[in-house]
Amino acid sequence: MSPSVRRLDPDDIAAMDAVERACFPDDAWTPAMLLAQIGRADGIGLGLVAAETAPGPRRLSGLALGWAAGGVAELLRIAVSPVLRRQGSGRALLGAFLGQALDRGAEEIWLEVRADNTAALGLYRAAGFEDSGRRRRYYSDGVDAVLMTALKERISG
Repeated sequence: MSPSVRRLDPDDIAAMDAVERACFPDDAWTPAMLLAQIGRADGIGLGLVAAETAPGPRRLSGLALGWAAGGVAELLRIAVSPVLRRQGSGRALLGAFLGQALDRGAEEIWLEVRADNTAALGLYRAAGFEDSGRRRRYYSDGVDAVLMTALKERISG
């Protein structure tokens, strides 16, 4: 079953903190950072969560955070709980984020991803992103960051 995606709200922060720590043990965003992103005073923040739709108690499976303003958007964070990956949450979150960014007038969307994250690279390329640069040894363990860009006309959700 496909996960449902909705706006991230403050009641989700504890669950999203657990996802952050599981996905990014060395550089997880703190609950305060998550709250700051969704509650930005300038109103440009985008925050989404994915929830399982399977029978039983609903669990939040992932989050997407970013911003959109002035014809540009940036996906700052996308994370799916390791035990719930490969079930469509990442694709659903990315599609919803792209849809909201386009609704806010984005003509170009940026992101960066670890060069060794082949699953994410494949997901982003399938959605219309292309490599646009590289930050050498960007991450604390020496892995490069791949910069990616998608123009409005290339995006497929």
